[in-house]
Amino acid sequence: KSTADNVKAAISGEHYEFTKMYPEFIKQAAADKDKKAEKSFSDANAVEEIHHKLYDEAAKALASGKKLKEGSYYVCPVCGNTVLGAAPDKCPICNTLGSKFKRID
Repeated sequence: KSTADNVKAAISGEHYEFTKMYPEFIKQAAADKDKKAEKSFSDANAVEEIHHKLYDEAAKALASGKKLKEGSYYVCPVCGNTVLGAAPDKCPICNTLGSKFKRID
């Protein structure tokens, strides 16, 4: 499919994950009193919302014919948090040191 179609599909998938799928997983983990699972699902949920926003920005850029902001992306190796420009000192999701983030050019 086209890039626009693929980005639209990615947006839909990410939206489902952070609004429906992970909230249910978090709810079940809490009911099961499984703190590790609850933390893992909560972290994943936060990251999926970030991914959704990144895809949404890409879709808007494609629709307007504009380029996305240029720069490197940095990805947390633990939770998948993704940021543009520079890694944070610590991941705001899982507290992994920013120096551990993987740079993607």
